[in-house]
Amino acid sequence: MPKKNIIKFMEPTSLEGRFNSLAKQNEELIGEVHLLTKKIKQYLLFTKVMTILKVIFIVVPIILAVIYLPPILKNFLSPYQKLLNPNSLGNINPYLPK
Repeated sequence: MPKKNIIKFMEPTSLEGRFNSLAKQNEELIGEVHLLTKKIKQYLLFTKVMTILKVIFIVVPIILAVIYLPPILKNFLSPYQKLLNPNSLGNINPYLPK
């Protein structure tokens, strides 16, 4: 035989006690959620900072290399330009037969 739902009238003290225990559990759970939210915020801040550092350490040197490296290489390679460009050599040794 199925049991019928019986509404029990609780005494006020038992209702207050249950309410107080539920309120205490709620406060504990809210505290845990607050701690987890704080950790998530710290993690997100850390990832933002690391992303900025990646940009600084990877992209900025590439941009600086594009700006400053061609003139430096031009000055460095200018003595070797005749050796690197065979069309400008002409006849290396006039005593060699053509």
